[in-house]
Amino acid sequence: MEKASRLGARSLNSLDSLVEQIKHLKESDIKRLVESKVKEFKENRNKPITEIFKELCFCILTANFSAEKSIE
Repeated sequence: MEKASRLGARSLNSLDSLVEQIKHLKESDIKRLVESKVKEFKENRNKPITEIFKELCFCILTANFSAEKSIE
């Protein structure tokens, strides 16, 4: 029973740590970046489906690719 209790406490500590990290991110530049991307997404959802598809393809094909390589 003690082992299960320790595992539960460790799980809670991990959860608390995650919550603290999220709180920190919400107060950082990341918040502005996320808000900007959400705004961009909302603006794009009114575009024709073909434009959305092009954007989606671009994002998938260029993931983990440097800007220089994308331009080439």
